[in-house]
Amino acid sequence: SHLDSLKGSLNLNFMKGVFQGGFKAPRLSTAKLPTCTSLHIKKMVRNMVVEQLKTLNIPSAGVETKNFSQISATRIERNCKMTLSGGGQSGAYKIRVYWRDVGKKRFGLQLAPM
Repeated sequence: SHLDSLKGSLNLNFMKGVFQGGFKAPRLSTAKLPTCTSLHIKKMVRNMVVEQLKTLNIPSAGVETKNFSQISATRIERNCKMTLSGGGQSGAYKIRVYWRDVGKKRFGLQLAPM
């Protein structure tokens, strides 16, 4: 199924660390990582999933990312979770938001099945 293909691909990419984007943190007075429920993170995760599906030649119509919440947080990273659904299936995914370069306010994202 679509989600199984995506899961396999994300597992592989998560292990290789390929599925990491460098994103600029929104303008903030102090360098803080965006929260798990911020629109910024939701949008980026959605884009990552859609891009990954494209790579696998899987249609992304009807794929939803929802139920974002925080599992844990430190000063250098947040661990979040969300539900990815599509094609009559759904699964829980872990999102790691971490600092790549605090000075430049650049953070990275990693996504993997839970």
